[in-house]
Amino acid sequence: DGELHCRATLRYYDACRCVCVSQVILFIVAISLHGIDNPKNNWMIGPNSSTLIRMGAKNPYMMRYKAHIERFFSPIFLHSGIIHILVNLTIQLRMGLYLERRWGSIKFTCTYVGSGMVGIMMGCVLQPGTISVAASACVMGLIGAYLAQLTITWHKFDPFQLKVALFQCIFVLVVTTLEGTLMRHSLSKHPHSLTHSLVASLVAATGIGPNFIDWSGHMGGAVAGVGFGYFLFGKEYALRKHIIVRRVLPVVWLIVSS
Repeated sequence: DGELHCRATLRYYDACRCVCVSQVILFIVAISLHGIDNPKNNWMIGPNSSTLIRMGAKNPYMMRYKAHIERFFSPIFLHSGIIHILVNLTIQLRMGLYLERRWGSIKFTCTYVGSGMVGIMMGCVLQPGTISVAASACVMGLIGAYLAQLTITWHKFDPFQLKVALFQCIFVLVVTTLEGTLMRHSLSKHPHSLTHSLVASLVAATGIGPNFIDWSGHMGGAVAGVGFGYFLFGKEYALRKHIIVRRVLPVVWLIVSS
């Protein structure tokens, strides 16, 4: 019985563990090709843009004019540097394993990959001139789906559990969003924005440069995650008295996001 329980438990962790291992392997390969670039060019302490392009990073020009359709998928396994991969692996191993056990491997994988691909497409539309990776967009998708699930199943949590879950989601969203917004080359496009002015001040004070992470990819991943969350978990968890949450919110969300 103990062995069967162990196997039943491990099967929930297969997808998340495989993703983490593959991301670590690809990051080691990227570093081994040309080493670590100057922090002024990549403050995440990682490879240069040429290496990331060679590894399959998001490159809108190649995707549009050279039919590199694999770049709609490959960036979700790439990280721009040591800081980036440490943050993402910590979140994935902390929350990803829990969510996969809660949702199952199939729903977890669909949410993770689907959110990442939507983030990539959003990045191509809103930031067509940038080279970037998309692992954080997948993480944002997981958090978005979890937030959607919390809005449906809040009545099943005691107040303390609900507060802890919300705090974890908000903390992860803040950390991953900061990764994507601290980009020197994106600030010049919105010079009069208050948010970008504050970020520009931080960039000037610290001397950091680009990090090959798109804020638009994060936004796209989060939006897609919320959509996946309502789609996958709405019918399964919502009570009959919460029909507004179950039926109306997904439609409103699709209209707003479109």
